[in-house]
Amino acid sequence: MTCTTRLVAVAAALALLTGCTANPTVPSEPTSDASADATSSAGPTRASSELADWATALDDRDDYPARWVAVGDSITEGMGASTVDSRWIDLTLDGLRERYPTDDVPGGVGYRPAAFAVAPPASTWARWATSSEGPVSASSRTADLGYRSVTLGAGATTTYAFTGTGLDLWWTSGRGTFSYAIDDGDAVEVDTHDSMATSGITPVSDLDAGQHTVTIHAHSAVDLEGLTAYDGDRDRGVSLFDSSRSGATARTFTADLPGYLDSVAAAAPDLVTVTLGANDAFTRTPAEFEDDYRTLIEGLQGLDDPPSIMLIGEFVPGTNLTRGLAGDVDDYRAVVERLATESGSAYVDLSDALPADGVASLLSADGVHPNDAGQRVIADFVLDRISVG
Repeated sequence: MTCTTRLVAVAAALALLTGCTANPTVPSEPTSDASADATSSAGPTRASSELADWATALDDRDDYPARWVAVGDSITEGMGASTVDSRWIDLTLDGLRERYPTDDVPGGVGYRPAAFAVAPPASTWARWATSSEGPVSASSRTADLGYRSVTLGAGATTTYAFTGTGLDLWWTSGRGTFSYAIDDGDAVEVDTHDSMATSGITPVSDLDAGQHTVTIHAHSAVDLEGLTAYDGDRDRGVSLFDSSRSGATARTFTADLPGYLDSVAAAAPDLVTVTLGANDAFTRTPAEFEDDYRTLIEGLQGLDDPPSIMLIGEFVPGTNLTRGLAGDVDDYRAVVERLATESGSAYVDLSDALPADGVASLLSADGVHPNDAGQRVIADFVLDRISVG
């Protein structure tokens, strides 16, 4: 997007969101020692035509936020990582902020769902609320950024810890009422019937930098979709929206495509990466997978301000992702590459990051999901491909 269209996109998103007086921008993870390793390879390159809008956003980051939405399955959600911060998308974000710094903007962790869909033993951090009381359960009924909301029954309370200067609470419209309190502050009531969009966003700004808690209390049943923590980066810098779900297929996101695109539009992304196919291949033929995937890409390109799109192939030789499929693995791989060409999207393949020889040392015990070392390898690989400012 150009500077002008990005401002229009934000304004359009805000018009849909009740009480959203600030950009629904997502913060990112603070730079860590790990990010220094991620940036040790080649530096930024100029953009290909497929990533031109993303390159412009990176160049304009001092004045506007450059937003990345990461769509995918368990590979993107980070199954196999020992902590949420060691996922490849978070490490890539660290690397982007290292390569494209913004003065006085450390950046928050970005959009994270109310509960992740990862599972033990590969990953044990699905529930990251620090405490919960009353009826609280994971839900996948809402077309939010990854179908990973949490339903709070009447009287339920849940608390999350975050670091930063602001927060956005994402919730499902048309459910009930809840109140939230920051630290020991006064409770603020929210009525989810007031929003016209699939997802409503309640912004909290002007917090002192540092650690905080937000406690949500449901007066009647509500669905909390996720939280966006900002650390100086609400309106500038580089930010990440996690739009993945373990077990997801392309059909996960197209089942309620208008609702899902409504949530994506609220993020006003400049870049969308899509890493899908492994789960599709167990139940869908290559032709069926192609139809589903094409529908998703066409939907993203049909947004009022379409982002740059990068498709990421995930069928890596030597992993269990290539066994027991409904068709030949090369046919599924070819679908992703062909759709990238047809749609004018960028394309990369994780086979070029995780070589068949020695790949086992980069995977968790299930032979599918990258361990911490594998997460780092993928992060380095993707970082180089999206460093185009």
